[in-house]
Amino acid sequence: MSKTVKFGYLLQLVNGPSRNLIGNIPNTDEGYDRAMELLRKEFGQEQAVIASHTKEIIEMGVVLGTKYSKVKDFYDTLAVNYEALRAMGAHRKVEGLVISSLEKLPHVKPDITRNDESWEQWTYDELLEELRKWLKRNQVEDSASRRSLKINLRRGEEKSSIHGCR
Repeated sequence: MSKTVKFGYLLQLVNGPSRNLIGNIPNTDEGYDRAMELLRKEFGQEQAVIASHTKEIIEMGVVLGTKYSKVKDFYDTLAVNYEALRAMGAHRKVEGLVISSLEKLPHVKPDITRNDESWEQWTYDELLEELRKWLKRNQVEDSASRRSLKINLRRGEEKSSIHGCR
């Protein structure tokens, strides 16, 4: 992953004084290096930041069902926190949590593990890639369902107005 992508993730994650410190640094390789240096000098609590991202991953809620928006929110939260850990060189510390993260998607899990007998050895990179594929496949279905629902609602409104039931 490039430093500019890492810097983008970093900017998404920081707020308050941290954001003020690095918010105006250009998103370049040198800018990323400078931002990390400033954050380490100013706050120097790398372990606390690692613990915070790890906690976010551990405390993610269970997603029941296969509603696209809920699975997408799960994916986004997982990806942002994992990539922040990767940017800090600490992503290997959470690899043992992949299965527990996958278990939080009980209705999506069969879809994404069905064709891979080695899913129990997945890394977060593999889990995120499979979730990304699932989201891509199901985005079309989700938008098609919404269009169908809108059409059915319009038809229902037309019937209601025909019968004077509006």
